[in-house]
Amino acid sequence: MAQKIEAAASHGIDVFLFDWYWRGGPFLERALDEGYLKAPNHERVKFALMWDNQIADASPAPIDRKGFEQMTDHITRDLFPRDSFWTVDGRCYFSIYTLGDFIREMGSVPSAKSAIESFRAKTIAAGRRGLYLNVADYKLPEDARSVFQSLGVDSITSYVWVHKIKLKDFPKTDYNWAANAYFSYWDAQKDNYGVPYFPNATSGWDPTPRIPASVPYDGKTPYPNTPVLWGSSPQNFTSALKQARQRAAELPPGQRIVTIYAWNEWTEGGHLKPDTVHKMAYLDAIRDVFRLPTP
Repeated sequence: MAQKIEAAASHGIDVFLFDWYWRGGPFLERALDEGYLKAPNHERVKFALMWDNQIADASPAPIDRKGFEQMTDHITRDLFPRDSFWTVDGRCYFSIYTLGDFIREMGSVPSAKSAIESFRAKTIAAGRRGLYLNVADYKLPEDARSVFQSLGVDSITSYVWVHKIKLKDFPKTDYNWAANAYFSYWDAQKDNYGVPYFPNATSGWDPTPRIPASVPYDGKTPYPNTPVLWGSSPQNFTSALKQARQRAAELPPGQRIVTIYAWNEWTEGGHLKPDTVHKMAYLDAIRDVFRLPTP
């Protein structure tokens, strides 16, 4: 992990946004707890949490209010107080992956609001300035803008392009076509939620490693039997980063943020981590694009 942190920090990555789970307790947490937090250089790159609360995502049971309180007790006691925890506007950044599932788990928007208010109070009691609440634009409620206002959501971003655009060709959809389609979508949606919308750069998409060998790859069944992005390369990724950076420059100062899919999502084809083919080229692209003068 120390090597990963060094590679990220030296190429302009400011934050690791950990895909973080709670299944009656921390789950798949070793990369954070035993890797990042124990690395001697971990403060070179901040960290934050994207709570993957998707009900269908290997969860034995939805989390209820009691479970949410237990989870936020752990977060505010053990993670938020750390100097390396990322803050935006001075507040601890916390992202909810599927807001619609969270509301269903809490029972209603008012119940979800009460849970978030409790989380905010715990954050302040832990000595932090407050909670900065982000959501991913995936499985949003239909009245997202009013729900955002009710819950006090601070910003929205994309986890990966394919959550917002339909890949048009099977089995391969051109990477540059997908990039242009996503940024056209972002342009059309950026003012619809009443909060900053952080643009996303996706390095690739190929979930076919998750298809069992006994299942034909024909696109006739749901995920992971989907098209892949074809033509992902450091050069094309550079172009996507430039589009994302240009749009982030329109956001308020202190919130000019670009999220990137992904550091090491090998079984879905998205990674920045050095590999045997491209070496450090994807990280080099980030370094080069974000060290350019502001346009």
